[in-house]
Amino acid sequence: MKNLKYLLLAFIFISCKKEIPSFKKTQLKASKIDSLNSVVSIENFIILNDSTLKGFKLKRLQDFEVTYKAEKTGVMIADSLNIQKSYYKVDFDNNGYQDLLVIGDFYSNNLMYSFVFLNYGKDSIKTINAKVNRHAFVVPKISVINNEPFLEIYSADYVNFDIEKVKKRKEKLTFKYDNFIEYNQNPENHNIERIEFSTTGCYGTCPIFDIDINSDKTAVFKPHYFNFSQNDNAKEEKDILKTKLRAKDFSKIINLLNYIDFPQLKKDYSVSWTDDQSCTLKITYDNGKVKTIRDYGLAGTYGLNRIYDMLFDLRTNQKWK
Repeated sequence: MKNLKYLLLAFIFISCKKEIPSFKKTQLKASKIDSLNSVVSIENFIILNDSTLKGFKLKRLQDFEVTYKAEKTGVMIADSLNIQKSYYKVDFDNNGYQDLLVIGDFYSNNLMYSFVFLNYGKDSIKTINAKVNRHAFVVPKISVINNEPFLEIYSADYVNFDIEKVKKRKEKLTFKYDNFIEYNQNPENHNIERIEFSTTGCYGTCPIFDIDINSDKTAVFKPHYFNFSQNDNAKEEKDILKTKLRAKDFSKIINLLNYIDFPQLKKDYSVSWTDDQSCTLKITYDNGKVKTIRDYGLAGTYGLNRIYDMLFDLRTNQKWK
């Protein structure tokens, strides 16, 4: 009887212990996204929160017209992963509010888009494009590992271009540095001595500029075209601006570069279309080593895309003289 009593107590203890993580996991704060449970309600929510997405319609991946190989293989991947809905919910950034992942197109144009609406409560919403390559047909999937949410992006990896031998290529993304970037379980810690970043023009008014950043946070900004004006005749290269970057902005750039393991990235990236902007990122590190990355289309990786955004933002969020 005594042994039975101990076994019973042990069972109760283990059962209660198992319930604790489950209880914590469900303690999400109430918000508008919780009540969105239909296609119509979500489409209305999207328009109310982001006017740039006017005309966006939710659409299951299986409902896209299979016109090209990309759509066909995308649907095959979606079926294999049991992705059957046009929207999903999870707390990507672990702030206690449910976020929203949507799939669809604009005005039924059959071009696949995916967005995440990050929820900060009190009707504060931030929109993030879940596709680093805007023309790719990808399959987004939510996974939760040890209570940590991830956004997995699947695309087709063809074997000898044979559609019947397609393999799934997966990018596992985590939400860090205010965006989704490739998950790195063991980031390196390189001593970054200098960052040089330059952009070229495009068929339009893409900002053309150079920024050099030193390890002491001193920086030089050389604007050329379209940094402060969209006027075709606004030439700005006469200005050479200098500053010392704010510590928090400098640290974010350095930490993100280390997180994405920049020395292991490819030297060249390129999108499949034309007339886009290109950039060159040159990093001097670890006693004179140099890594140079050229990226036509600025869509090499999710992590690089976030680095580019940070470097673009420096033009306006620092006190240049």
